[in-house]
Amino acid sequence: MRLLALAIGLHSRLPIGAHLRAWAGAHPASVARCERYLPLAGLVISLLTALIYAMCALVLPHPVAVLVAMTAGLMLSGTRDHGSMAAAADAIGAPVAPPMAADTATPRVGARGVIALAMLLLLNYETLSSIDPSWIGVTLVAAGTFSRGIALVLAGGRHADGGSAMSPETPQAHSMRRFDAWTALSLALAPVCGLAWWTDEWGLFVLASVLATGCAAWFRHLHVRHLSRPAPAGAAATGAVPPPGSLRLVAEAAFMIGVLASLAVIDEVVADPAS
Repeated sequence: MRLLALAIGLHSRLPIGAHLRAWAGAHPASVARCERYLPLAGLVISLLTALIYAMCALVLPHPVAVLVAMTAGLMLSGTRDHGSMAAAADAIGAPVAPPMAADTATPRVGARGVIALAMLLLLNYETLSSIDPSWIGVTLVAAGTFSRGIALVLAGGRHADGGSAMSPETPQAHSMRRFDAWTALSLALAPVCGLAWWTDEWGLFVLASVLATGCAAWFRHLHVRHLSRPAPAGAAATGAVPPPGSLRLVAEAAFMIGVLASLAVIDEVVADPAS
């Protein structure tokens, strides 16, 4: 419970965040171990965002309610992941790959990163605006939880703050980081499977999950290929894997696109069964 409280306190901007961190004890060992509960922290943020959308949709048009909900989501979660995304995109687009450009504490973001982040936010807004209002809450919750779990797996168990959970030189430490990442993915799949059972649309969630995993893996491949340099021992340079925050945003956007595409196919089949 302390690790879960610490994950919520570190990865959200809820008013109780400071009290949770004080109760949980934010020392390095706890911070390294709490990453396994990051999907549950995302579940809390997603539920609050979906609730805000539901309340705004009662009196506001659908696109305006979506924009308000997205703004609330940014305020609840903070912009740490968005900063990582902008820095990673800027590093990928740079003509010369700067070593560990997206892993510094205060990354330098250029025009490429700003444009990539703006296009990503616009893509999320247009996708959510095009989804049926009755599916907005389900989409926000499923995308917010699954994206956090798969991002930790693809990042190799790196801590969500950008560092490593433990020293990377120890094989035992590496296996423990991987265990935390796979535990996070298992926790992330639980609400997704629950929503799939509740809506009886397993194909929709499978397609969205596969698309999210593929797009995040493709983004990771681009980042690793561009930033990896020959090391003295012939290995790839350290720090080439993008931060989990950037992978999460890519997976989240792809998941929502998968939901939209699936709903479009379902609507087409229902409207014209012969198709």
